[in-house]
Amino acid sequence: YLYVPLGGNQVSERKVIRNLWLVFLFSGLWHGAGWNFVLWGALHGFFLSLERMVPSIKKPTYLKSLLAHFYCFLVVHLAWVLFRAARIGDALDVYEQLFFGALHPVLNLDSHQCFIFILAGAALLMPPAWGLWLRERGTLAEGFERVGHSLMILSLLILCLGTLGAQGFNPFIYFRF
Repeated sequence: YLYVPLGGNQVSERKVIRNLWLVFLFSGLWHGAGWNFVLWGALHGFFLSLERMVPSIKKPTYLKSLLAHFYCFLVVHLAWVLFRAARIGDALDVYEQLFFGALHPVLNLDSHQCFIFILAGAALLMPPAWGLWLRERGTLAEGFERVGHSLMILSLLILCLGTLGAQGFNPFIYFRF
């Protein structure tokens, strides 16, 4: 409803970048009427626009794939802090704890749960890169890593659901919307 009327990607590259940024800025506003949502949308739009300006990778290597997965994981998860925070000050508190303190007191997680979530994030980050690394060496048939990755994601989903279920009531993230 917004991207196509703005011209979508059928306009100059500069306008495509503007369109991406505006669509995600308004997506933030659509999710909630707070500065944290506006900033969340603006960040997503900024990084998508930035990626449009960086030359595409024709044939990914193991290292490029690993760095791309890490970059995406980091940007998206840091932006989600803004989405979940009640206000920008709360998000800044979480960022401060992330980079300069212990995370588990802020999120009411014990060290074991923090370890599970860190392990889950790292595991989801690695399989595509590992599959590419193995294929480059001729030790893995193409497509086989998808099966392993899918099984790993399913296992982590069950683990995360079990962890969340053991914590008691967790309201849906949009319950205040």
